[in-house]
Amino acid sequence: MQRYQNLLVCLNLSDQDEDLIRYARLLAERAGSRQVAFMHIMGNPEVPATVYNQYPSLIDAPDQFAIQQMEEKVRTHFGNLDHCRLSFKIISGSPLDSLLRFARSESTDLILIGRRRDTSRTRRLSEKLTHKAPCPVLVFPEGNPVRIRRIMIATDFSDHASRALDAALAFARSAQAEDLYCFHAYSVPENYEVTGQSYQDFSAFLLRQASEAYARSIQGINPGNIDLIPVFEQSGDLSSAIQNFANREKIDLVIVGARGAGSGIVDALGSTTETLLQTMALPLLSIKQKGESGQVLDLLFKK
Repeated sequence: MQRYQNLLVCLNLSDQDEDLIRYARLLAERAGSRQVAFMHIMGNPEVPATVYNQYPSLIDAPDQFAIQQMEEKVRTHFGNLDHCRLSFKIISGSPLDSLLRFARSESTDLILIGRRRDTSRTRRLSEKLTHKAPCPVLVFPEGNPVRIRRIMIATDFSDHASRALDAALAFARSAQAEDLYCFHAYSVPENYEVTGQSYQDFSAFLLRQASEAYARSIQGINPGNIDLIPVFEQSGDLSSAIQNFANREKIDLVIVGARGAGSGIVDALGSTTETLLQTMALPLLSIKQKGESGQVLDLLFKK
């Protein structure tokens, strides 16, 4: 997993951070990451200038306290890795803009962000971050075990999905996963009768098409020690099919291909990624080519 050398971990200084930090440790250890930055983004409290004038220590106190909290949490749940340099960042302002600026300026390879189950705030942030970030984003909902054994990737066999499969295999190898399920859902169109085939025959035709597309997509791919398993399911609701399979097979991580901001493309798999970010309780890794949103961010943060 040489492509994941520089990680960014977003902390909110709550109990939720503990499993996220342990997950980051697992990835950094197995990927041989060289740098992990832990970041906490503080709001901008409206404190009158007269208060700051009387108590100037308030200006630096929040940052110092937050840094101490971060260091204690990381020391307890991450520990030390000889090959990995750790850094701690406290930033004030918009969470989304702050994360995008940092990831862009530091050439981040992977962003890890937690998500609470009882609030929509972190859900909205993870959705926007996945869409706009210049690198892959891994969303880790609270309550999940810290392990990566069984992985699934949703695919539509497009060129974009093929690149995501290559990245998923690299991730699975370095994470020392056991299984990688390549999941494809297909559905029979309502007007199938114009083909002259029965519902069953046309369904069988679509299944053959999917099987052939899968065979083409893995040509030249060496999965190594990973057991690459194709899965074809007939379903008209792709996001539900993915979640049902993941829950049934006790999947640890779901991988999808995410198109960057400015791609101008809206497709079934792309809209499914949005739905999964909103509803799924399992860890979700959204793969994109590094720098894919770069031009949009250059315009957004142009000085």
